Amino acid sequence: RRLTDCVQHIADFIERGQARLLDHKHLADPTDPRNHYLHPESQEERVAAIRNGNLKRYVIALETDAGVRAVKFFTPLGTANRVWYALRSSPSQSAHELYPQALEKGILFPRSYGFLDLRDDRSLVRSAQVMEFLDSLQSLGSYVTQGFRNAGSDDSARNELIRWLARHLARLHQMDFYHPDLKPYHAFVLPDPKRGERLLFIDMDRARFS
Repeated sequence: RRLTDCVQHIADFIERGQARLLDHKHLADPTDPRNHYLHPESQEERVAAIRNGNLKRYVIALETDAGVRAVKFFTPLGTANRVWYALRSSPSQSAHELYPQALEKGILFPRSYGFLDLRDDRSLVRSAQVMEFLDSLQSLGSYVTQGFRNAGSDDSARNELIRWLARHLARLHQMDFYHPDLKPYHAFVLPDPKRGERLLFIDMDRARFS
């Protein structure tokens, strides 16, 4: 109930401008098998979807007394997924518990401050993770696209960019770390004058050490 009330407060915060909706993915519409996802465009539609529990995943930037925090919400899709998570940790808990292990090994991703689970008996209804808010970072996809454009027809420059990315991924795998949901927008490039560009990862709920 507390997390349900929290979601209603989040919708209030967005309407009052105290929080910003950064990302959202919508639940499938069970009434229309041809329409896998709903895509409301207006702020009003998105806030209504939050209030009604019709968003699968979304991230907000929330103003707090300790500064801006990113809060990622997750809602399991359908009864089967709720039962699935009754037998295991929520995505929010998994990502939070991975943070100290990754930090110890020098793998970068936003600091995790905690998580909340809303469960009906043991079935997961909703979960949330509170994280460090990172702004004005260049995504890996944007970085690679820009690098290819700057390289033009210079194949050696393009190849060096690919080798740079391969070295980063190889280093992670050498530490037995795997990110099964790695996408161009699930990693960001951090400039480091001493060590060169480094990668910071997000969406860590399915990442793991083998």
